[in-house]
This record gives sequence, C-alpha cells and structure tokens, in this order.
Amino acid sequence: GSASAVSTPDESPDALGYLPDQVVRLGATSKIDVSGVARTYRQANGKIVGAVLGGGTVKLNDNGQTAAVRGRVVTEVGSEIDISGARGALAIERGTVTSSVSKGAGSLSVGSTDGFLLEGTVTANRPDASVSGGQLTLSVSREGGFDDVKTIGTAYTATERAIVVSASADELKQYRGNADTGQGHVSASMINGAGFDRVELRADDRVVLNSGANLKSTANGGENF
Repeated sequence: GSASAVSTPDESPDALGYLPDQVVRLGATSKIDVSGVARTYRQANGKIVGAVLGGGTVKLNDNGQTAAVRGRVVTEVGSEIDISGARGALAIERGTVTSSVSKGAGSLSVGSTDGFLLEGTVTANRPDASVSGGQLTLSVSREGGFDDVKTIGTAYTATERAIVVSASADELKQYRGNADTGQGHVSASMINGAGFDRVELRADDRVVLNSGANLKSTANGGENF
C-alpha cells in the first residue's frame, strides 16, 4: 500500500514566494497504516495459500520529483505512521507443510522547502532479520524552483535550510509554532525506536546532530549509522 499528502498552493498568483499557511499536518489522532499483512486462506485440502505483503510507502510533501514542494510538514504528538513489514505461513511446495515467509518494512519520505517538525510515532519494524527494516528520507531544500529570489509576493527568508536532529522528543517542543525557520526537526529517539535500517538526511546547507543525538541502524545490530 501507499499514501501521499502534498500541500497544494492556494489561489495566490505568486508561484515562487513564501506561503506562511502552507502546511501538511497530521493531527494528534491521525493514523496512516500501510504496514504489511499476511493474506492467507486454507483450501479444502488443508493447504494454506495466499500472499505476504511488505510495508508500503508514505510520502509527505514529496511528489517524487527533484523539484522542492512548498509548505511545512508537521506530525503532532499522538499521530502514528506504520510501515512495518509482515510474516506469514504459506505452503510453498506441494502438500500442506508450511514455510515462514517474511517481507520487509516500507519507506517514509518527508520533503519541504520550509522545514518540518516530526513529533509523531513511526513504526518501521522488520518481522525478522532475514528482511530489511524501514527506509527514512528527510529533505529540506529550495532547489528546483524556489531558490529564485524574484517574487511578486512574500519572499523566502535568507535562513539556511538545515535538518536538526535532537536527542529526545522532549527537545522538539521548543520548535512548535515556528513558521519559515527553514529547518527540519526530528529526534534521534524517534528514528532509533522506529526500526529503520536506512536513513537519508538531505539539506541545502547542513545536517546537525545535537548533543547526545546518535542514530542507530537495526541492520547493523544497533550500531551507529
């Protein structure tokens, strides 16, 4: 499965300027679940057949293209995104003897020109070590269309485009309500607890790991990336 949410411009004639109300927000009670599932059934002869599906794809303000998408992304405390993998028992060969079949976790992509604040819960677990955990891609960039300084409306600020990784979720509270800071904020505790084994962080200017923020990979036995 897959899910995507892309902020779309209002009726403003300004195609390049900053729109302060442009945001993709997952509220405190929202949930996106594209986790894997074992879709199996037992035939009359007792054989279990079907399919095991892996975790899906979630894209927030990421249109899959190289050009940046305007608007901030906010996932509030209490929101949930689940892209976990799945495992099930299937009769692969002739007869009714079953084998365990595993499929890996999916991917989460968040892109923004204006920054993001990710306080929600993300689950990207693999069912076992034979398959991969989830993949996380975070980007803060104005490249590909919004790095032009000419605009008939409100120009973007000159602040740097950066991703800042804090050690804990509590440290993210100070960034609530910020508008065009040009920064994406996420906690190492969320990333490490989700089950990701691949993490890509991209920003026009810099990526910062605050004091105590260490990113660990499930694929490397919990070792740092």
